[in-house]
Amino acid sequence: MKLRPRLLALALPAALVFMPWQSRADDKPKAKDTKAERDAVMLRKLGYAKDLLEGLSLQDYDKLTKSADGLIRCRDEVTWRLDQTEDYLFHSNTFWRYVDEIKTAAKKKNIDGATLAFLGMTQTCVKCHEHLRKLNRRTDD
Repeated sequence: MKLRPRLLALALPAALVFMPWQSRADDKPKAKDTKAERDAVMLRKLGYAKDLLEGLSLQDYDKLTKSADGLIRCRDEVTWRLDQTEDYLFHSNTFWRYVDEIKTAAKKKNIDGATLAFLGMTQTCVKCHEHLRKLNRRTDD
């Protein structure tokens, strides 16, 4: 029985000597891949926009409200703020005004109002993405 405590007394210091105390570079947590996160948010946004179109087509006011709420949740994500230029902020704020209009029109069961707001929202999306592509071309040069 005396052998076991001695063995443990020798094994513990030996284990501590050989234990890697410093982590390797690839063990360290990596910074979040903002491009992957941004792409994921954009795909969710696209899904909600498709759901809005379906809600308009079927005159499904509940679907319109839920889809607008989904877009609003996307806004709360850090990756939404891609740029702080005046043009980007203008497009972003315009987009949110249209989303709010869709939600308001859905609550009032106003399909024409929701449709007009959806068209404005879609146009804003296209203009904003055009703006971001121009910015990316400038930074790639």
